[in-house]
Amino acid sequence: MFVNSIDKFSEIISCNSLLISRSMLLERRPILKRIFLNNQLFGDDISSRQLSHFIESETFTEENLNRHFADPALTVNEETNLFFEHISLCHSASIIIEKSKINYISRFHDDEELLKLAARSGVMLVKRTPEDSSLLQNDKIKHYKTMKLIHSCSKHPRITIIVDDGHEDDYLVLTRGIYKVMNFVVEDLQYYDKYYDQFHTEGFHVEVCAYKRLKKKKYDEFCNKIIELGVADTEFQFPIVEDYIEKNMTFLALLGFEDRSRKGSLLFLSHAKQHFDQICFATTSKGMSLIITIISLGLIDGNNPSIGQIKGSSQDDVDISLTYLFERQEYDCIIITGHSLEYIVTSEYADHAAELFKKTPVLIMQRSNYLQTAAFCEYQQKILKQRVLAVGHSVYDSCYMNVANLSVAIPANEIKPNNISSDIIVTNFEQFSSLIFVGSSWLSERIDSLLKFYESKNILLAMMQFCFSIKANINYSYAFSCSLYPVMLLFTVLSLFPHCITKNSKSSEEIMLDVTKPSQIYTKKTKFFFVFMFFTALAFLLIETIFFVIRRCSDPFTAVESPFLIIANSFAFYTAFLISDFEKFNVVNVPGVIGSLIFFFVFMLIYTNNPNVPNVFDSMFQTREEVFLVIFWFFVPLVFGYVTKYFSKPRISERSHNNRGFVMPQARNQRFL
Repeated sequence: MFVNSIDKFSEIISCNSLLISRSMLLERRPILKRIFLNNQLFGDDISSRQLSHFIESETFTEENLNRHFADPALTVNEETNLFFEHISLCHSASIIIEKSKINYISRFHDDEELLKLAARSGVMLVKRTPEDSSLLQNDKIKHYKTMKLIHSCSKHPRITIIVDDGHEDDYLVLTRGIYKVMNFVVEDLQYYDKYYDQFHTEGFHVEVCAYKRLKKKKYDEFCNKIIELGVADTEFQFPIVEDYIEKNMTFLALLGFEDRSRKGSLLFLSHAKQHFDQICFATTSKGMSLIITIISLGLIDGNNPSIGQIKGSSQDDVDISLTYLFERQEYDCIIITGHSLEYIVTSEYADHAAELFKKTPVLIMQRSNYLQTAAFCEYQQKILKQRVLAVGHSVYDSCYMNVANLSVAIPANEIKPNNISSDIIVTNFEQFSSLIFVGSSWLSERIDSLLKFYESKNILLAMMQFCFSIKANINYSYAFSCSLYPVMLLFTVLSLFPHCITKNSKSSEEIMLDVTKPSQIYTKKTKFFFVFMFFTALAFLLIETIFFVIRRCSDPFTAVESPFLIIANSFAFYTAFLISDFEKFNVVNVPGVIGSLIFFFVFMLIYTNNPNVPNVFDSMFQTREEVFLVIFWFFVPLVFGYVTKYFSKPRISERSHNNRGFVMPQARNQRFL
């Protein structure tokens, strides 16, 4: 890990918007998660959306995610044989044989997932040429002659293959595509909408497998029609394919694919949802797949999320989109097309749009190039008044990272182009999550700070009470009464609240050490506290011994005077201990801590003016020894705390000084780009 400057940690706390590219969070290859076949659902692996809700509590980790489909209930038999034939034949993959091992490669990664599933189940594609295909099953090879293969493209968004499987009168037609485009060719597909909605809610991309038997005479008519069109009219072939080949297909199965998240990204996003007011995605892709992606990452709920969209290549088109957008007061997510941003800024509805953007937890910049994403980052800073933390890994990402208030580079592979200019460089998402989001919830961190210092306060006061009890026994008087002990607790707690509100429980140095050695901070803090208490106790006994010798000829403290002096010394000691732990003072902790001193002595004055209590307030500090004792217990821990804090600051190494940065202990022997 490399940090360009130690001051960057203070900037992390002030950032309220996260800008990250879609490719930074996801790997290219999807995962097959669910199969609906023969009215039965296969695949019981936990989804990324489900995992995102439990990963913070450490009930599940990303190790619980399977990297390939596995369900022992799905086997090859008479009922499922057609399905395995389908996924083994209907694809655009090629076979690669390396060291007697068969592998598959395709520009569509879902093809590879399906072929590997079939191979693990016992149906393996062993030969693939433009003319035929061969499947190995139960040590027998079955050959299929390829009559026609129609690849997926923008004008034909599904893949279709026609094979001769040995039947005399007809051919087998297999097709596969996303659910929406298969509505036009599959009969009664609407009956499966509830399963599609179920897959969609889980954040799955849904594909449909379908088949039909095509008469050879019908296929000959199709070939003759294609010949009539000629090579120059290939764009008219696709409607003919739909009419002659794909019409009235029979439903076979639903496939649920999930975006494969990068290792550590789910935990990172779980923390980011707590830490940032808004999360923004930049991507060059478009469409419904983006919504499915953010559902799978757990950023929005899959049950009827409110989605807004702004698109248009002219001012009028963007204004129309904005008017539709204003029909709702808030959204779970707003999608902004890259080239529409310039028209949003100049629109008459720009102010209203900015207010709506601020309230939206997730923004997506779709079809945006690197310049448009950088412009959007500037829009966040100047118009939305946000401080942006940008995370990326590619040259494309570096454009908006340079504009952001703080940039973090997380390399996705061996090539690390952003390691030169980024403020913070980490090796993976886990390291970044540990660094940035230690106690990311403000409330939980404040409570943690309160409990931590309340415990140390009680230990401190217990030692003070013990020491004063020794003194009281020497003087034959009670150290504390039942009514005065709550008074001491009350006023020390009052001074503690502004501390837990304004101070982070971990400093920048502690956070960095906690990343590499989590137990080091706890051990260091515990050791420091007990050593500090031990020496202050010795100092107390020494001072009291000196005072006892000096005052051996004078009257000792009275039974009424002694408890108030004890409380005054204890409160002065703890207040100084608390003040020395502040990094800076502001309008919250000044009246809270210093003011608590005033309230304490005012209370003592009011309490001692009670007719039932002897007025000892005026006589409590009559001697110089008593005044010196209170001053001593205030300034000694105060000075000791500040001196300790000064000498415990991290020292910048020679290498980090040359790089003008701070090098983590485990990273000093690493080489950075």
